Amino acid sequence: MYRRVIELAAEVLEAAEHIKPSQYAKREVLARKGLLGTKLDEWVTAIMYAVYKRLGIIDEIIRLCFGDEEYLRTVPCFVRQLYRIIVNEVYFDRRSETKMEEITRKILSSRGYAKYAEDTRRLIHFAHTFVPPECVDIFDEIFWKLNFPKWFAKRLAKLLGSVEEAVKLIKIWNSKAPLSIRVNSLKTTPEELKERLWKKYRVYIEYGKFTKYILKIYGSIPFNRCEEFEQGLFIVQDEASALVGYILGPRPGETVLDLCAAPGGKTTHIGELMKNTGKIVAVDVSKLRMERLIWQCKRLDINIVEPVLLDGRQVPARYGQIFDKVLVDAPCTSSGTIRKNPEVRWLLKEEEISEYAKLQKELLVAGLEAAKHGAVVVYATCSVFVEENEQVIKYVLDKGLAELEEIAWPEGVSRGITEIDEEMKKCIRLWTHLHDTTSFFVAKLRKT
Repeated sequence: MYRRVIELAAEVLEAAEHIKPSQYAKREVLARKGLLGTKLDEWVTAIMYAVYKRLGIIDEIIRLCFGDEEYLRTVPCFVRQLYRIIVNEVYFDRRSETKMEEITRKILSSRGYAKYAEDTRRLIHFAHTFVPPECVDIFDEIFWKLNFPKWFAKRLAKLLGSVEEAVKLIKIWNSKAPLSIRVNSLKTTPEELKERLWKKYRVYIEYGKFTKYILKIYGSIPFNRCEEFEQGLFIVQDEASALVGYILGPRPGETVLDLCAAPGGKTTHIGELMKNTGKIVAVDVSKLRMERLIWQCKRLDINIVEPVLLDGRQVPARYGQIFDKVLVDAPCTSSGTIRKNPEVRWLLKEEEISEYAKLQKELLVAGLEAAKHGAVVVYATCSVFVEENEQVIKYVLDKGLAELEEIAWPEGVSRGITEIDEEMKKCIRLWTHLHDTTSFFVAKLRKT
């Protein structure tokens, strides 16, 4: 059984190099094998998240073992993932060196990679005996002990005002998050769904911190066999993400633009808040994610959505200024989602931040251009970086395209970074260690 878990985990990690996000890759591999919702699914998921959380450390150990910066890139993708699992299991989880050699030799042989058996044996022994170097400063400690990149930790310390606060955030990001779901208000109530899920699955459930339409589940629910999920009584959504819909405040009968809509969490929430009356133009460039949005709309019985496969920057040219409300949930570094997507910390490169910021400015300008005069435009990201948040807002304010409106609800959240501009106190930030949500930024603009 352990061999099968290791082999499946390597397959999932291999698929995740080509299919993003990684949850989609896992779902595709395990669904193909009829294993979704099984014990094997749980074990593979645990290994996948452990590898992603520790990826930078794991790759550094592999580099030190072979003494070659490029070695990992030269081996087949499946072998690369198997190496990463080996280090996770042997160095971090202290699995038997002998047992791991036996299992991996069989896996490599069965897949035509027998020539890597000797390198694999070498890596297993190296991982088993590896002792990390002595830390020279706090950021070294954060790297080796909290599995977190130094450059990212330094940025967090500056953002949050101290290394201590950054460490608190990183520790929460390293912990397991509860499953957060949003109740479909068109089909049930929070009280009814909470009671129903408790009776059926015996999992501990609590209401969200800011809205009772978010339920936080501490335990496991088998989605592939969950009647409530199939009936569209809920959707998986983080509480911070759900707050965006309330802040936008769409009304029945309005015409709303969701500029970067897929995979549909916020789109379907807007539809609920509009009571399925009016129109939502849901724009996205990804066909795969758009298919997910269409599926979610059908499952939740949201029937006012017009899905449009289009670059959001082209919306004003196609539609003109017709929208009563606009949501720009911009593509971002996803740096606030590390608790759910632990690989982000290692895959993100610092130079990518400015690339995202350029796109975000263009999308927000397009969203404002497509809005009616005086319309509300909400900008949101799941990023922690000021370049993607406050600086994007300052960009459109300086151009005179909009005015900021203060977000008065919910109470108890953090405010925007005012070092950028005093106006940013009207924006809100949610931090995982303070608010138990994805780390999020939201700004409410009114087109001038």
